Amino acid sequence: MLETIGERVSLIRKSKNPKMTQAEFADSINMSRSNLANLENDRYRITDRVISDICAVHNVNRAWLETGEGEMFADISRTEKLAMFVAQALAGKP
Repeated sequence: MLETIGERVSLIRKSKNPKMTQAEFADSINMSRSNLANLENDRYRITDRVISDICAVHNVNRAWLETGEGEMFADISRTEKLAMFVAQALAGKP
């Protein structure tokens, strides 16, 4: 089990896309790359806004992010998956 929230954030980033940079992940949650690096290295205390953004944007289970317990990613319905796909397509994201 990953001990710190910083370790879990790093794992989320790498699980979504092994080549995703800190800058790309930080941009997706409206955060600077340097703040994300500090968060991943546990030099920065994560805020509720950042937790909410990570969970919403990357479909992360909030309980897992905060405690390390349960599944990393939240279960989503087929309709929610379709809505996310359409939203990404409309935004021009892969």
